[in-house]
Amino acid sequence: MIRVLVVDDQELVRAGVSLLLRTAGEDVVGEALLAPAVLARVVARALRAHQDESSPRELAALTPREREVLALVGAGMSNAEIGKLLHLGVTTVKSHVAAVTEKLGLRNRVQAAETAHRLGLVDDDFRPTVGFRI
Repeated sequence: MIRVLVVDDQELVRAGVSLLLRTAGEDVVGEALLAPAVLARVVARALRAHQDESSPRELAALTPREREVLALVGAGMSNAEIGKLLHLGVTTVKSHVAAVTEKLGLRNRVQAAETAHRLGLVDDDFRPTVGFRI
């Protein structure tokens, strides 16, 4: 028997992701096939949901400006580029980067960039997701 479920409703997709996450450790009878585009959306939503669970604690420690700076570090921008974009001096940007690394227990800028990606502050194309365009 073949069963096909076509879902293009956001609430149903969320429910499906929730079900997938709950049953991931259980034996699954049969196989489910999803169109590649649908599967990509389901996986992306599941990853965002997982990130959303851990992100608030880390992000809550940062000020809004520190979040912006962290996102721009994650986008690969230099302190001078960040300063120009945010209308800040380079020394001020360095202070924000130092505050971010201290608050999040990071050793260097590379870890800060990785953290920005993990927290969803930067997308896969290295563009910040915190509300401004570069």
